Amino acid sequence: MNSQPTVFVMLSGGVDSSVAAATLLEKGYNVVGVFIKCWSIDQLESMSLSQDIYGCFWEEDSKDAALVASKLGIPFFVWDFQKEYKQGVVDYMINEYKIGLTPNPDVMCNSIIKFGMFYQRAIDLGADLVSTGHYARVYQHPLTILRAKDSNKDQSYFLNRVPKEFLNQTIFQLVNINPKKMFAKKLKNII
Repeated sequence: MNSQPTVFVMLSGGVDSSVAAATLLEKGYNVVGVFIKCWSIDQLESMSLSQDIYGCFWEEDSKDAALVASKLGIPFFVWDFQKEYKQGVVDYMINEYKIGLTPNPDVMCNSIIKFGMFYQRAIDLGADLVSTGHYARVYQHPLTILRAKDSNKDQSYFLNRVPKEFLNQTIFQLVNINPKKMFAKKLKNII
């Protein structure tokens, strides 16, 4: 039995999260892939909005994420957080626009969905750690998020509302690698 920690990796179907999962697996971690369904045409219809503005094709992205998990030989799940995303991100965004402010839905999604709902469910299901395809670093003393070494890829600003207590169980795997080069070299069979 593998004594390495179990890491739940949020797989989007894109390069960054795929490389994060592959490198964690390469290091011997028990890796579990999870795709987060946040938005669908049904959500637009529930808000009486046109399907013409639908741009988040979760069906295609989840298939890509499932393919990555299959090629890596890791368990894969799809978790539906549409209700929470609508309440915590979409409603926030609409309300901010209504009062003349400029919202940042990425900050809210990271704090409420990715490092809220996803994080908590992963831990509840036995994860020792969680990981995403974000470019950032965790500094231990004091516990905080730092900018990625590659300032062109840095996403620390979008993680500024992540609860500090979650950082001890978070791995930002992409801090020292170039995923596009690694993807081309090691994961060419995934696509």
